[in-house]
This record gives sequence, structure tokens and C-alpha cells, in this order.
Amino acid sequence: MKRAMLLGLSAMLIMMLAGCSLPTPPSSQPTAGPVVTPAALNQIIADATVIPERTVDVSFAVGGTVAEILVQEGALVQAGAPLARLDTSDLELQLAQSQASLVQAQASYAKISAGVPQAEIDAQQALVRQAQAQLERSRSANVTSADIASAQAQLRAAQARLDALKNPPPATISAAQLSLSQAQNALTATRTNASAAKTNAELAMQQATAGLTVAQASYATATENWNYVHETGADPTNPTITDPATGKRTKNKLNDVQERQYYAAFVQAEASVHSAEKALTAAQVSYDQARQDEITQIQQAEAAFANAQQQFDSLKNPGASDLAQSQANVDQARANLQKLQQGGTKADIAAAQAAVDQAQANAERLISPPRTVDLAEAQARIAAAQVGVQQAKRTLEQATLRAPFAGIIAERHLEVGQQVASGATGMQTASFVLISSGRWKIETTNLNERNIVRLQPGSPVQISFDALLDLRLTGKVTAIQPRGIDRYGDITYTVMVTPDSWDERLRWNMSATVVIDSVDR
Repeated sequence: MKRAMLLGLSAMLIMMLAGCSLPTPPSSQPTAGPVVTPAALNQIIADATVIPERTVDVSFAVGGTVAEILVQEGALVQAGAPLARLDTSDLELQLAQSQASLVQAQASYAKISAGVPQAEIDAQQALVRQAQAQLERSRSANVTSADIASAQAQLRAAQARLDALKNPPPATISAAQLSLSQAQNALTATRTNASAAKTNAELAMQQATAGLTVAQASYATATENWNYVHETGADPTNPTITDPATGKRTKNKLNDVQERQYYAAFVQAEASVHSAEKALTAAQVSYDQARQDEITQIQQAEAAFANAQQQFDSLKNPGASDLAQSQANVDQARANLQKLQQGGTKADIAAAQAAVDQAQANAERLISPPRTVDLAEAQARIAAAQVGVQQAKRTLEQATLRAPFAGIIAERHLEVGQQVASGATGMQTASFVLISSGRWKIETTNLNERNIVRLQPGSPVQISFDALLDLRLTGKVTAIQPRGIDRYGDITYTVMVTPDSWDERLRWNMSATVVIDSVDR
């Protein structure tokens, strides 16, 4: 408490006579503060704190990764102003998916409502007529002469293939023999030509290798000469000369023209090496291609020869399986002809009737109007998709955190890249603390039960502040907490005071002193 030492013995006497002693923690020490002297014995003095008129914790309603922070602590914001945004990539995809589902549901409803296209109905009715025609043919065994002629032609063709397999004509054998000889000659020519091409490519590669060796040797000599010229300035071929008069040997210095000639020889030798390397690479590629072509072409020629040999062998000695298959084809063609000549059986008629019934049922289903239950189900899917779109839009909007009212950002507990859960629940700290701007309340929490019964809402109050000694405000008691709290053995109550006017210098949690007129005044 900040009372005893500053009020003096007279203030203490007044408080004792008025029965207004306040609970003081055993460990508290009196400190200096504003001096407020009661005007009468029926006034109550208490410590208080400045608090915002309105305070709210602002948190995201959805979880995600913080992408942008738009305000800092101390910023003045308007109602609805954006405070921070989450990464909305996934939310935008969810909205697009929901919108696509809605379009799909609407298209499904439109398709059911419109019914089956007329072209599809016409096609199904054509199938009904076709099935009915087949039924009539099955009932009457009305096989046309064209059907029988076709079956007879198929039997003759199958029989001819069987006869040719058993006794092939000489011309066919001669043609097969010619194909076999041509394939043999082609194989021989391919082996010769492919081998020659590979040999030529190999010789070209060897020549390119030799050319590279010569170029490298010339480059080494040119490099050595140029390095010598660059380092000494002398002629590498004749490094020294003898003076005829003195017999003394000296360096054979080169002039600028001679030095440039050595440098040009060095550059030319280097270019020749690069050119020889490229030529060798090209020759190597050509050789590899020729070697691969030799393998591929010979394999193809061998396959063609093997096929020609097989064709010739089949003509000379047909296999048992080929004869059996050809005989089976003849038997099948004969059976088909006999069936056409005999007419339809009971089983054929029954199958044709079933086909007619099925085709008619399909046609009736296509021309029937949409069922009520199908339309209702399609409408329900549209409604569900619309709800999904609205929910996706709402979730996307909630990714932007907005101020619920105009005020000041008192605290910020958020960083870019931070993962936040939906809502500030449990131990999670709110993203922002927003307080009202310009209007404050004064709260005191240490009035005991003997004092609280002497107060009522509307009681006049005088307010002073520890940090603002020149500031005095008047106000009224606006709220009294119904429930007391046991504090250091005394039951204390929280009282809320609303000042009649404000001062821009006031700050949250500033210390204040309130002098309240009691009801027994």
C-alpha cells in the first residue's frame, strides 16, 4: 500500500475512525505516491490501475504458416483492418476444388433434367428394329440365297487352302525357291558390304589418330619454342651467336616480327591439335556406327533368310498343326453352311427374342422422364457443393486476421514463417492483443468487505496518478464485482471506475489512487 507514510498520522487517524483499513500483504513496503487527502471521514481511498476500456486477444480461426505481418506493436488500426496473413496456397486449391465440384454437380443435374439426347434414342430404336428383324429370320428360318452363296464360297476357299497345303502348285514352290535364293544372296552381300564399311571406318579412325599424334608433337614443339621466346627473348633454334671480332658468344635476340612468328606458330599448332581431336572423335563415332550397322544389317538379313527358308520348308513339308488347322477351317465352313440350310433352332429363336426384349427395355428407359429421386439426389449434390464453396471461401477469408474493432496493437506474438493452430486455445498465446484507443478504465482490487458495502454504482470518484502528479480526474463507480477473493486473510473485491474525461498520456497498467464517496456520506 502507498498510504501511511504519505498521509501522515492525521490521515491514518481519519481512516481508523471511518473503519476503512485496507488489507496489506505482510511483505509489502510503503512507497512514495500522490497524496490524496479525504475530504471527509466517509471517503474511501484505494490503490488502482489504469486498464483499457476494451481488451481482446486476436487469433487466427484457421491454422497455417504466417506469410505476412501487416502491423507492429503500438500501431493504431481501424475496425476490420488486416493484421496478418497466412500462406493461402493450399486454401486457394481447396476453393478451386470446391468450385469444380459445384460445376460438376450442376452439370450432372442439367444432364438428368435434359434427358437422353434424341440421337441416342434413335440409335437404340434402330437396335430394337435390328433385333426384331433377327427374330423374324430365326423364327422363319428365312435364310437368303446370298447367305447360302456366301457360306458356300467360304467353304470352297477353306477347301482350296487345305488342298494347296497338301499339294502345293509347282509355281508356288518355284516362287518360294526364288525368294530363298534372293535372301541367301542378300545375306552374303550384306556381310561383305557391312564388313567393308566397318574396315574403312576403322582405317579412317587410325588415320585420325595418327594425325592427332603429329599435331600434338607439333604443338609440343611450338609451345616449347614460344615459352622459350617469351621467357628469354632469344631464338630457340639458335639461342646464341658468336661475335666474329671478339669470339664472344651472346644471346641471339629476336625482333618483334620474329617473336610474332613464333607466337603464330604456337597458335596454329594449338588449333591443329583441336581440329585433329575433333576429327578423331568424328572418326570414332563413324567407326562405332559402322560396327553397329554391321551387326544390325546382318541380323536383319539372317532373319529374312530364315523366314524364306521356313516358307520353303512349309511348302515342301507342311506341319501337322497347319494341316489340322486348315482341316478345322473346312469343317467349320461346312457346318455354317449346313446351319443356314437347316434354318433357326429353338435356342436361336429364344436368344433372338431375349435380344429384342433387352433392346426394347433399353429404349423405354431412354425415353422415360427423369425420376424425382434422381433429380432430388442431384439437387442435394449441388447444395452440398455450394456449402463446400462457401466454407472454402470463408476459410480463405479467415487466413487474413482482422481487427475486431478500432484500437491499438498492444502486443504482438507472431513471426513470419511461424506455424499457428486454429484459435488461441490451451497454452497457445494469442497472435495480437488489441485495446481500445483513447478511453480507459480505472480498476482497484483491494477494497475489503467493510468498504464494499459502502459503495454502489454511480458513486463519485476522484482519481490521481503516480506518474502524472498534475493530473486529477473525476469519475463514477461503474461496476462492482459480486464475488470477493481471499487475499492475505481479507475478502477483497474488484471495483471498476470510469473517468468523466481522458488524458492522452495515460498508459496501460499505470498506478492510480481513487478516492470514492461512500453511500453513507
